[in-house]
Amino acid sequence: MNFFIFIGILLFLLFMHEMAHCMTAKMLHLPIEEVGFMWKPFPTVFVAVTDVGIPFNKKFWFLACGNLMTFILFFIYLTAFRADRIVYYAFSLQLIIETNPFSSDYVQIIFSYLYKDKFKRYYAATSLPQEDPPAFEREFKNEFMFGKIWYLHFLIWSAFILLLLFSGRQYFA
Repeated sequence: MNFFIFIGILLFLLFMHEMAHCMTAKMLHLPIEEVGFMWKPFPTVFVAVTDVGIPFNKKFWFLACGNLMTFILFFIYLTAFRADRIVYYAFSLQLIIETNPFSSDYVQIIFSYLYKDKFKRYYAATSLPQEDPPAFEREFKNEFMFGKIWYLHFLIWSAFILLLLFSGRQYFA
């Protein structure tokens, strides 16, 4: 029974995360291309907006608001409701997944900032459809992965996991 409650909470958090992306896109007048589900590289739900011509600050807020929603809900839970291990660990797992250095919204933020000029030049010189990830994006991602910024992200993420585990023990002691 606890497993199904845990999965239900995770699905609710996932829904709220994606709803925050949708609401932010609407508030920033970003065209939503697709809300969908994909299996690769792992099962995930996503909200896609047109990437070309979006100023970095709008893209930042679009990507960050999903995680911000989860942090706000987590804070409300910790301050307003009784302690429940299942809910705490569901929030913790969702936050760990959302902040991972392999394929999180933060990776997209860092990636789009580091390579924004290259993206602009590429899209100005090509007629490829914007929703197809061009080979140069994979090349830049390979360049980004396991670089100095990626390792910093990984260290912060690891410290965040330890903080959640430690605070969980303190919270339920």
